[in-house]
Amino acid sequence: MSQFDSVSNQIVNDDMAPSNKLRLISLLVFGIGALISIPTFVIGLEQEGSWLISQIGIILLCITIISSLIIDLVHNAQHADWKSARGHSTLSTKITMAINTLLALIFTIFMILIIFTIEIN
Repeated sequence: MSQFDSVSNQIVNDDMAPSNKLRLISLLVFGIGALISIPTFVIGLEQEGSWLISQIGIILLCITIISSLIIDLVHNAQHADWKSARGHSTLSTKITMAINTLLALIFTIFMILIIFTIEIN
């Protein structure tokens, strides 16, 4: 009887694989944010003396990147939980999560530096 229980649990675990919807949402957030922030940055550069618009474009791009990295972190956490439940190694997923966290921290620091350099006249 225990042999059938382990087989049925394995089938259930295979069916409960995390979907890639969060990864798709992450890519959509990045794509839409890039379509908005990059033209804003370029418009700010083209207008003479309008650094504020280009800085807003950079801040929007940082927010977009940070948001997509956080959504990707949630997906990786679900994937790690699923791998752990199946008894597989989660090292690669944890490394990916660490890299995503580090990148989110770097873009947050960069965004804060840009915010501190804004001069309102």
